[in-house]
Amino acid sequence: DGSGLKRYRELSRSGILMGLAFHPLVVKYATQKLGSCWKASSVQLHRLPSHFPLESISWHVDWPYTIQEWWDVNRQLKSLQFIWCLNDFSEQTGSMLYVPGSHKLGYPPVDRKRMPNVSACVNAIAGSLIVMDPRLHHTASPNPSDQHRDAILVSHVGYNIPTMETI
Repeated sequence: DGSGLKRYRELSRSGILMGLAFHPLVVKYATQKLGSCWKASSVQLHRLPSHFPLESISWHVDWPYTIQEWWDVNRQLKSLQFIWCLNDFSEQTGSMLYVPGSHKLGYPPVDRKRMPNVSACVNAIAGSLIVMDPRLHHTASPNPSDQHRDAILVSHVGYNIPTMETI
């Protein structure tokens, strides 16, 4: 159904999305990790559909590390991802899976479909904020429930990094 998209459009029109993008906690962490010169890169609704199957899992990293040239030798953090949970993230609705320490490897996942030997999950209640290094290899776990799992994803980048969209 389009309820998540409808909610996203309502939040966008009301200015609430920009409030989430520049929430005091977001500003605090972005400034701590990216320095004083950073900018918003994107604000997106992310929906994990109900009955999301294991076969759909795709390990990945996020912008700008989707482009190999951004994986530089000094491994300086260039972006930070903020995930506002609109529903519970749980094993029943699809947790976020990640590979601990993978942000230090210097490259994206080699096999996007294969489950790594070591992974951990992030469970969170609705209203939680997850702060993540976008170099972390991650994916969503299956969502066997009848409910969609929605989140607002906010990405901030260093000032000299291209943004994903115009904000």
